[in-house]
Amino acid sequence: TWVSNRIISDFNEEITIRIIEDSILEAGPPPVSFSFISYGSAGRRELTLNSDQDNAIIFDDTTGIPVESSKKYFLDLADKICRRLDESGLHFCRGGFMANNEKWCQPLSVWKEYFTDWIVDPEPENILNISVLFDFRHVYGERKLFNELEDHVFSIIKDRTAFFYFLAQSVSRFRPPLNVFGNIVTELSPDKEEMLDIKNCLAPLIMFARIY
Repeated sequence: TWVSNRIISDFNEEITIRIIEDSILEAGPPPVSFSFISYGSAGRRELTLNSDQDNAIIFDDTTGIPVESSKKYFLDLADKICRRLDESGLHFCRGGFMANNEKWCQPLSVWKEYFTDWIVDPEPENILNISVLFDFRHVYGERKLFNELEDHVFSIIKDRTAFFYFLAQSVSRFRPPLNVFGNIVTELSPDKEEMLDIKNCLAPLIMFARIY
């Protein structure tokens, strides 16, 4: 399973890079440098054939170019990219965790604020954002922006014992799909066949690894 996930993920990444390059040709040169990132299952290279999009854009805000001007360009670029990814088979994220959502198309300074807030104030919504966005990975563009954000995350997280406590609590609340007799509880597919959501079952393992 791991091998097939990795093959699908690597294949998807090559398609994504080509789509980004074609979209830039259509939109014109970026006004500032940027990093297109993936996260969630894509960030962990765990894509399956029915995965959806999890992506974002980090752009430079230190050049003197107005942020709103840069954001307008990157939102238009992101719309082209996300639409083409959807057409290629990587469908839109129902939760809106995509670069064409203004919240996830921001300058580096805002991304630093996001992670600082999530770590310092680990309320339920912030833990949700962490569970999605902490496994972020650079896909295309200026890796320096990605590295700076990653360094910021590790510097903020240091000695934040309360953060790790709340993160661990979110894992401990997971309940395996078992009934009172210890048997696995399945769901019914549209074809009335029994099925088990493996991704949901793996979620606590992923969180354990993230905490580590």
